[in-house]
Amino acid sequence: MVIRRGDEVTAFENRCPHAGWPLDTFDGRFLTTEAGALICAAHMAVFDARSGACLGGPGQGRGLTRLAVQSDGERWLISGLALAAE
Repeated sequence: MVIRRGDEVTAFENRCPHAGWPLDTFDGRFLTTEAGALICAAHMAVFDARSGACLGGPGQGRGLTRLAVQSDGERWLISGLALAAE
């Protein structure tokens, strides 16, 4: 999963550390709090969208797996994948 805020891009494996399930809903959408934290659709664990740290719920203390992100000026490179930087 990739989160972009202006020029800042953060990527995490789409897997809840509590049960190993994807964080998104069955239709592919992600739940967030009003403050922008990510919510696991299965068990409602809450994760910081910048660091991946668990803020509450099941899996307390186990954060999301962060993926390396780099830009070559034209594309964002995320763990071997290339995404357009547009």
